[in-house]
Amino acid sequence: MPAHGLPNTTEPVDLTSTVPPGALPPEEAAKYIGRPGALKTLTNYRSMGKGPKAISVLGKPVYRIEDLDAYLAAGGDAA
Repeated sequence: MPAHGLPNTTEPVDLTSTVPPGALPPEEAAKYIGRPGALKTLTNYRSMGKGPKAISVLGKPVYRIEDLDAYLAAGGDAA
């Protein structure tokens, strides 16, 4: 393996759909909290700094399941 630690390959890597383990994209996060229609609400909450904590992965928001669980345990409701 090269010194930089990355595999030496010419195969393209799709980084646009990378979601870390234990995290969900907004559409799945809305379903996880039991409100599949709450995608727009989650988007609005994120822009206002409210709702469940979101992290950015490659410029895209994702929600860690532990943060969604904490949000629900605190009485959060996405709708």
